[in-house]
Amino acid sequence: MKNLYLIFAVIIFAYQAVNGQVIHTDIFVTLNNPDTLYELDINQDGIYDYKITLDTQTFEGFDSCCFMITLVNYNNNSVASENFPEKSYSVVSLNENTTIDSTLTWEIYSYGSCMALGSHCYAWFWGDFRGVIDKFIGLKFSDATHTYYGWIRVDVAHGAEWITIKDFAYESNGDSIVTTLLANISPPAKLENNVLLYPNPAENNIVIVTQKYSEIEVFNIEGQIIKKFKTENCKTIIDLVNFLSGVYFIKSKTENGIAINKFIKL
Repeated sequence: MKNLYLIFAVIIFAYQAVNGQVIHTDIFVTLNNPDTLYELDINQDGIYDYKITLDTQTFEGFDSCCFMITLVNYNNNSVASENFPEKSYSVVSLNENTTIDSTLTWEIYSYGSCMALGSHCYAWFWGDFRGVIDKFIGLKFSDATHTYYGWIRVDVAHGAEWITIKDFAYESNGDSIVTTLLANISPPAKLENNVLLYPNPAENNIVIVTQKYSEIEVFNIEGQIIKKFKTENCKTIIDLVNFLSGVYFIKSKTENGIAINKFIKL
């Protein structure tokens, strides 16, 4: 089922518009908290077809917290892939007015394929979706009688710290091509200072995601330091049990500079 802990990942509207035999659905869902996911039922038959996840990874020997966006195929469904040999296990980003049919390179990623890695990640390939606006994922799925083609449209941050899933569509007749198409949808909200803080407001604890080897200070609205520590983890949980209700700030200092983020203790 769709992850119920998505912060700021709100469905604004959803409808189906039949244009010929293409069924199009607007959703506008943003993942901007690590360890969250969204599952898509493209043909709305009650069975999920694909899953998009946002996670964090720490690579041995490197002092950075890497955001990673992956796509997983369910039920032997396929996704359009890079056709270069060295990138054959990676989802390819498609432009508007691309024809989606059998001529594309199709792969089944049942264990997940990289869409985007964060800008701090050490890799030979950072994914085809890092820092894109209005790019498409090509889809191919089947039932007992037909093969269906479709697409998902996304925006992705350059640091891979968020992804917005805007809409999706498929050709409902089966065994027919479909063409990627832009629709009128608002741009995603941007993260503050490249630091993730969630949940916000918070009751029992709050999670901060930043680079490794951070110096953290938590202070109240009067500027008094409530908590101060160093961490070697990219994701840190701060216990708020002894905090009074009100507004607080978290200052995180890394080799890239200082960021200050506000949160509310309920």
